[in-house]
Amino acid sequence: MDEASEKDDRVQFLTAVGGFLREAIPAAQQVPEMAPLMAEMLLFGVRAFKAGRPMEAAFDTAMAQLSAPKPPPQPQPDPEQIKAQAAMQLEQTKMQANQQLEQGKLQLEEYKFQATQQAEQMRMQADMQAAQQKAELDSYLEQQRMAHEQMLEQSRQEHEARLKQMELDSNAQTENDKAELDASVKILVAQISAQTTTATAQMAAEAANQTVAEELAPDESLTKLTEMHGEMIKGMGDVVKALKAPKKRTGKKLPDGSMEITESVAE
Repeated sequence: MDEASEKDDRVQFLTAVGGFLREAIPAAQQVPEMAPLMAEMLLFGVRAFKAGRPMEAAFDTAMAQLSAPKPPPQPQPDPEQIKAQAAMQLEQTKMQANQQLEQGKLQLEEYKFQATQQAEQMRMQADMQAAQQKAELDSYLEQQRMAHEQMLEQSRQEHEARLKQMELDSNAQTENDKAELDASVKILVAQISAQTTTATAQMAAEAANQTVAEELAPDESLTKLTEMHGEMIKGMGDVVKALKAPKKRTGKKLPDGSMEITESVAE
């Protein structure tokens, strides 16, 4: 019986408090000055129920908070002011975006400038290297050309020296040959003269022994002697003419590098 009675008391308490709160809260919200009175009325009712006594402290705290003065409500913002603030924020956002864009452009220009400078430096270095390599190549080619010219000049001088020496040797040999030939001609002339003198003496002796009749006839031996003498004189003239005639020298290079000189009578 006590448990059922206690349940009934609690149900009645909750029903009474709930109904009071449904009426009191809207009234306190509309008229805040009525909140303390509503709190005291609620506590007065709670104390009348035995089941509500354990909750009396909690109701005291709640009612104290409810009765405390509320801060004045914030004024509702003006739509035009909201609009102006939104426009200002939008303008600030645009300005920030433009600043970031300009900053990005400056950074891009700086990057392009640095890239251009680096490219120019690389080009200048490449040009310097190319010029240096060209100068080295030109110097090498000039050295090779000078060395080649020196070799050619040395070869030419050596060739001219050999030709000069061969000419000297040839002239000396020619003079020797000419001297030997002159000596041979002189000996030959002397021999021919001696032979001619001997033949003339013999023919004269034979002619002295002939008869008077034969002396009156044509002398064939004397004619033959005269013809022989003329032929000998002509042969000697041809030899002397050949010796005095201008000579034509021709050179032929042998496999060992020496020169073979050949002389012939110029036509």
